Amino acid sequence: MNLPRDEKREGFASLAPGRAAVYQFLSGAIAEPPSAAQIAELRSPEFLEKAAELLDEVSIKPLLQFAETVGSPEEVAGEVRQEFMSLFKVPGAQYVAPNESVFRDEREFGGRNVSGLLLGPSALAVQQWYRLAALDISPECRELPDHIALELSYLAQLCAKEQEFARTADEARLARCW
Repeated sequence: MNLPRDEKREGFASLAPGRAAVYQFLSGAIAEPPSAAQIAELRSPEFLEKAAELLDEVSIKPLLQFAETVGSPEEVAGEVRQEFMSLFKVPGAQYVAPNESVFRDEREFGGRNVSGLLLGPSALAVQQWYRLAALDISPECRELPDHIALELSYLAQLCAKEQEFARTADEARLARCW
């Protein structure tokens, strides 16, 4: 991959902390349901005011509607947890597989190609990328390597490495990182 031209390179690298924060936020949002404390924070006037400064009218509307949700943060957290489990953890009518291999990989069984299977070649490939980047995955993590939360966390960590390599002018590693 070619590095951006010098005039763009510094600007691109300066965005790494923001990109890292977005990736880490999204990773956390899909890794587990929000706690009652997080629900309370999302509904707080201070948070909503700050969000209104950053988001356009279309983007802020669902957040404002969520803030008006009836019920205590504990009650809302219980409902959100149930929805989260239905969406991402318990296979059923609402389940959305959070693993890359389910969407990308096919295997041959009985003479025909079958898709939608876990732990395919893309999961093994991403695991290799984690090793190359010396990514430490917590032993408590029970997700497969191609879970979107892990992949987003990996991107956040790459942004941190990008900052380090840009700061030290390590062009070869920076190119690999990009």
